[in-house]
Amino acid sequence: MSKIDSTRLSQVLAALAKPKERVTSSATNNTSAAKTKKGEKDLEVLRVHLQSRLRDLKRHTEDFHEAAPVITVQEILRWEFGESILEHPEFGSISKKVAETMLEDQALERAIYGIVDRMVSPEP
Repeated sequence: MSKIDSTRLSQVLAALAKPKERVTSSATNNTSAAKTKKGEKDLEVLRVHLQSRLRDLKRHTEDFHEAAPVITVQEILRWEFGESILEHPEFGSISKKVAETMLEDQALERAIYGIVDRMVSPEP
């Protein structure tokens, strides 16, 4: 597994914390897609996967508050390093340790739970 850069994780969290842009037409959508630089990952893909996992977790898990940060980290790592990371034998324990470490920082804890709340809230 590639080295996990904590500053990169913080950057991704900051990007997720920003409200997603509203798309009103397919022309606007194509313009947004054209602005994405070649080789740059699409943050919207991460948002969709994360939202789906968190909503599913909330429906099926009693300890949602404790599990949500780990799921958030797992989805960020999956998005950052690709699907093959899921096959790493220590992926679960690594993502749990990363989440625990991030939650020790109050600003990161607020950011993570802010993202979690936004992802499970019904869209207006």
